[in-house]
Amino acid sequence: MKKEYKDIKGLIKAILKNDENKETRDLIEELKDVIRRGSFTREEFLKMGMWKSTRPKKWYESNSEKDINKVSEKVFSTNYERRRIELLTKLKGVSIPTASAILMLTNPQRYGVIDIRVWQVLYLYG
Repeated sequence: MKKEYKDIKGLIKAILKNDENKETRDLIEELKDVIRRGSFTREEFLKMGMWKSTRPKKWYESNSEKDINKVSEKVFSTNYERRRIELLTKLKGVSIPTASAILMLTNPQRYGVIDIRVWQVLYLYG
């Protein structure tokens, strides 16, 4: 990866998107009541996981409705960000990038997705 901008501010100014693509907007809209409800369903979990990555589909599908409900209730009842990630990664197929995607899709004003591309940019621009 090569530095294309003078600094992180230049990068953000040039490419930061404040709008999402239609698929993402639709999913965020569909999930808008998740936090108020205090949990997400297995169907919602599968949609969020598949939005981030289709590769772990079998792992996502191996999570039961009961386990997903229990984890998601704990995620939305804690005030500790680290704990939210720890809880989400207890679900099969969920690593930090997918956990961050779940948080972003349920609360896009507060969270962003952290994945390898983000880590590379942060490292590059230090």
